[in-house]
Parts: sequence; C-alpha cells; structure tokens
Amino acid sequence: MGTRALSQRVLTLVLVAGCELLPRAGDTQGVQQAGRWDWYGRLNVETDPRYTLVRLTVDTVGVTERHDVVLARFDFDPSEGEGDEYALTIALALGDARRLAPRHPYHLGSEIPATATVTCLCRPYLRDGDARHPPARRPDRRDAVLHGVERLQRPRGLPAPPADSRDPAVTPVGLVALLLTTQTVDTIVVDNRNVFDRAGDGPAFVARLANALHIRTRASVIRRSLLVGQGEPYDSARVAESERALRALNVFRLVRVDTVRVSPRGGLALQVVTADGWSSKPQVNYSTAGGDQTWEVAFVEENFLGTASELAASYGRTPDRRRLQFSYDNPHFLARRTGLLLQYGDFSDGRKGVWQFGVPFYQTAARAALETYGEAARERVLVFRDGGLDTTLQRRALRLGVTGGVAPYATSKDYVRLWFGGEWRREDFAAEGTAPFPRSTFVTGRVGLEIGHVRFRVLEHFNSYARREDVDLSQKLRLGAVVESGVGLEARGQVSTVWRGGFAVLRGEATVLDSTRVRGRFTVVSQNLPRQTVLAHVEGGAVHRPKPGAEFDLWLEQRGPRLFGAHAFTGHRMAWLVFEDRILLAEDAWGLVGVGIAPFLDYGGAWYGDETARLGGDAGVALRLGPTRAVRGEAAEFAVGYRFGIGKGWAIALRRAVAL
Repeated sequence: MGTRALSQRVLTLVLVAGCELLPRAGDTQGVQQAGRWDWYGRLNVETDPRYTLVRLTVDTVGVTERHDVVLARFDFDPSEGEGDEYALTIALALGDARRLAPRHPYHLGSEIPATATVTCLCRPYLRDGDARHPPARRPDRRDAVLHGVERLQRPRGLPAPPADSRDPAVTPVGLVALLLTTQTVDTIVVDNRNVFDRAGDGPAFVARLANALHIRTRASVIRRSLLVGQGEPYDSARVAESERALRALNVFRLVRVDTVRVSPRGGLALQVVTADGWSSKPQVNYSTAGGDQTWEVAFVEENFLGTASELAASYGRTPDRRRLQFSYDNPHFLARRTGLLLQYGDFSDGRKGVWQFGVPFYQTAARAALETYGEAARERVLVFRDGGLDTTLQRRALRLGVTGGVAPYATSKDYVRLWFGGEWRREDFAAEGTAPFPRSTFVTGRVGLEIGHVRFRVLEHFNSYARREDVDLSQKLRLGAVVESGVGLEARGQVSTVWRGGFAVLRGEATVLDSTRVRGRFTVVSQNLPRQTVLAHVEGGAVHRPKPGAEFDLWLEQRGPRLFGAHAFTGHRMAWLVFEDRILLAEDAWGLVGVGIAPFLDYGGAWYGDETARLGGDAGVALRLGPTRAVRGEAAEFAVGYRFGIGKGWAIALRRAVAL
C-alpha cells in the first residue's frame, strides 16, 4: 500500500486542543516514550509487510514551506483488558496549525488528507517570541499532552512563524484522535489444535491416547462464533470480543486471534488459533464439609462431536435427596446465534424440567434479542433453620415466558438497550399430602432500560490454571418496572476501577415487588506480587417475604465459610467476608494439573429476621488443584483450618474452590 492508497483510507480525525485530551480517567492510559514536533516537515509513510501497521517517519530535509507535523509513540497497558501491552505511533500532518479556529473545517496537508475541527481553545500554549528570544512560558499555560508524561519536544533554532491576524496569541497544541487505516479482512485462517498440541506436553502415552480419542472442535463452529467476517473492516474491539465469545463456549483451553499477512504484499488475514480441552469426562465427584457428604457419578461430554454442545447424565446423592439428571446445551442450534438448553431431573422427591430457546444479546453491538423459556416442576422444597430441617413443602409449577430487547444505540464499546419480558406462571406451595392441591395463576410483565460501557480484564491464575480468564468489569446500570399483583421495581448495577495488576468491582441488585431482595458485593483483586493472586471479597444481602426455598443458603451457593457443613447458614439475612492469597506452585505439573496453596480467612453467616445474627468463621490453608487440559479449569481444594464463632474446632473440607 503506497502513500496514495493509504490516504484514501484515513479516517476523519477530531482535533482536541487544550484541556480535554487523552488520557483521562477511565481511558486506556498510555505513557509517551518518544515525541517529535517539527514546524517544517513532511510525513513519510512506508508499508512493512511483516506487520499490519505502516511505518511512519518525519523528513525535514529540503522542506521550506510551513507545515506542522507531529510524531509520537505511546506504550499502553490496556485497562480495558482487551489485549496484551502494545505500542502505538501517532503521526499528524497539521498544515499550519496556527490557522485553526473553533468549528472551522481545516485540510490537514496534502500527504495525508483529512479534516479536523477545533473543539476547545484553552489558554495559550506558548507566547510568541522572536528569533533571538525563545517563546516565553506563561505561568498559567497548559501542556495539552503532558498529563504526567514527557512533553513533546519543542523545535529549537527555528524562527518564529508569522502571527495569525485572527488570533495571534493562540497556538493550539494537542493529541488528535488516532491515525488509523481501515483495513479489510481478506481471509480467515482457523488453526484448531488438539488437547496436547506440542511435543512433550504431558506423559507421552496419555497425550497420544487423549488426542486419538478426542474429536476436535469443528472449524465451522469457530467461524460462527467470530464477530468479524471475511470482507469486513478490521475492528480490534470486535476481535477482542470474538476471543471472549470463543472462550465462553467452554471447550477451549487456549484462544488467540491475531492478524497476519499471507504473503509479503498479500491481504490482511485474521488468524484464529484454538486448542481444545479434554471434554469427555467420566466423573466421580465427592465433597465433604462439617461431616456432610455429597457424591456424584456422571458422564459429561462438553464438546459433543466437536459442535461445542454439552450432553450430560449424572446420578448422585446429597444430604437432602437422590437425583438423576440429564442436560443438553447447544449455543448454535439450527441457526448461527440461536441457543437451546434442555434439562430434566428425576429426584427422590419429585421431578423438574427446564428449557430455554432463542437469540440473546450475543455481542455488545447486537441490536436485538429474543428468548423464550419454560419450567415444569413437581418437587419437594426443604426449608432449613439453624443447621436443621425446619419445614417441608410441596411445590407444583408451570412457567412459560419470553424476554427480549432492542438496542437503539450499540457499538463495540457502549450500548443502550430497552428490554422487556412477560411470564405466565402457575405456582403453588403446600404441605405434603394437601388435597385438593391449590392452583394459583400469575401474569408478570417487565420493561426497562439498560446502559453499559464494556470493559474486561484478561487474567491468569485467578480461578483456574494455564488459561486466560475474562473478568467482566463493565460499567452497567439496569432499571425496570415489574407489574404483577402490583407495580414493583428492578435494579442492577456494576462499577469498577482498574490499575496495573489489579481491579476493584462493586455489584448490586434489588427487586421490590410482593417480596423484596437486595444484595451487594465488593471485590478487590491484586496480582502485583509475583505468582500470587491476593483477593478480598465482602457481600451482604436481605430478603423479605421470599418464596419457600428462596432463602439464603450459603452451602448451596458456596458463598460462606468453607469449613462448615450443609445448611449451616440459612435465613433472610446474609453476610460473608473472605480474604485469600492464592500462591502458584506449579503452572502445569506433568502437563496435566496446576498446583497452588491459598491461606484463607472466612467470616460470615445467614440468619432469620427474628433471631440474632448466626455467624461463624474459619482460618487455614487450602491446597488448590486445577486441571490444565480439561475444558473447564475449575479448581478443587483440600482445606484445613480452625473454625470459630459457632461450631468451634479444627475441620477439613474437600470441595470446589471459591470462585469469584
């Protein structure tokens, strides 16, 4: 691509002079590493077939006509969490910048044509001088590109330019929006690898057997999940979201999407590299805490015939019941974005079936969503109090509903959505043996607004090992009205802040109708120490007049002190505080498992409104083990520690590790 071809693809720029310039709080922070400003220069644009971007330099030899040019390099650690650290070179040909005026279109030279508009003229940057005396600094001047980083170099030894009759005192200086080329994706290359994709990964016999038995994910499934297609302009935000969509399929242990040149002068290719996780899982699960045991035998195929569909059958027992369950989940059922979920459970005390079908908001820029769902259940509901069974009821339910929405504004970073929902429900609770059983019918409508700014951090060694995890730190607010027997409100929101190596996020939700439920969570995570993930988490909630079985049960949610037994903390109020330091010992031991230890401190509990707070805590250390070749990398832990508050004493627990 030559200079002429490049000039046809330059995006329109917006010149921001003075005070409203990057970086600002909430934006990706860049540290300027090099800078150059020349009053008399021209920009040279050279293509480099090894890279996607062009090479930019400044040439001042033989240039006699006034033509301001800027060249600067910024190094970024993207707080948006959408990629690795990178460097960006910004080049601008401004013509004679002194002639810029507010709201006045201006041609930015002949080498790289574009238009710009000055949106802000702040205090003068430099006062005019003459050839013998450098321009004087005003004490109240503002360095538009400073913001704690090195200022662009000022030209030295050059005569002052002639004054502009319109505004001789103002020399706008600024960082202008990025100079990018709108390149088109010419082809998509899919490299879908097996479970053990490199020589020496894991024991040789295990690797050969696993690769021979495993059916790799189909290339067509990978292509359907991409949000950038052949012939479309390259969009880095959509590429990052495509990576997240592929990881969300829960069939890969590695996902990488990048751009390459298929030949020195060839087009731009989108290269998608994936490595499957082991998905065929005969499972024997066992956990115990506080003397209460849970076991399960299952067969789960999480990538059925390479289609990213999950097919599962399981049989198990808990302290409450026996269960036999079947499930099927396909994210691309019949159509590209249409998902189907089917679940059926046959319990020792009832039966339950659930289904869901439709198209969700599958990407940030999606314009519409529509899903239907339903439930048919005849089951026993157990209500616990102070660690023991308090009430047993029968629940009979039949639900049919629809949810959806439209997005009047949606980009790859921000959205505004109008959502709606409707549900017909027949649901009743009564004591066992009640005859005739009551029959009550309800109709519920929902409508509201949701706004969001998308931000993700991509972490390793957070909840799993040897893989990248997407942590949603988006700024969101969802408000709505609920109409049933009366009018109620729904609200849900999330705010966050990030720094190099860590983040903090605050989440909250509330529903106010016949019953009221409020819950808030605050999490701080730091990976600033080598091979360590330090986290602190606190949450609390309250519910008023809940349906039977909708009380807080920290054992079922795995959100309470880990060394206590089943249903130790139940009620209408809950609180939980956890501090944990996850120390990595081995990233990929024997090519099969990640190993770590985690000193921990838990404190919290749940209780009913008519009793004093029922709280307990534990402190100890947990051995964390997580599969590195499996589809899902959830870690398990063997925890040993001392319990305090209620149920004092030493205890052990073998269970799924805390996941935040």
